[in-house]
Amino acid sequence: MKILVVDDAAITRVMLRMVLQKAGHEVVEAADLSSGLAILFKQKPDYVFTDLNLAGDSGFELFAEITKLYPFVPVVLMTASSDAKIRTQALSSGMRDVLSKPLSPDRILELIAAHGAPADKAKARISVHLDIAVLDQARALAKSKNQTLEEVLRDIVTEHLKAPANA
Repeated sequence: MKILVVDDAAITRVMLRMVLQKAGHEVVEAADLSSGLAILFKQKPDYVFTDLNLAGDSGFELFAEITKLYPFVPVVLMTASSDAKIRTQALSSGMRDVLSKPLSPDRILELIAAHGAPADKAKARISVHLDIAVLDQARALAKSKNQTLEEVLRDIVTEHLKAPANA
């Protein structure tokens, strides 16, 4: 799995790279929001870890850009803050989880295992191009089902993958 790590602290990027590469993942790194976005567009990672504070920017800004173009990419927020409001905001906005610094290598690998792509489809990529009308319908469905947009879109793709190829 290709994983993007965005953090202005080099020590955090190095630690994550070491843990994730040892587990067999490809890691790409960025130190700030603009570099993170450039990598996102060029390399299309399967998973993103981002720091809350990114040298004048915010991990929430990065998350907003990711969800516009790649709503299926899981994003985990990393923070040294113990403010419960940050955790609540991150999870209610659709982030996969919030990790407190210092980071636990075991917890990082648990997240990847729990939320990563299924093993038999880990290398498969699904490119979904949604026009505005379809996206608006999915948002309405999410609201009516009291689910996040990501949950509804994930359900749609999962059902599509289960359907016979000739259906």
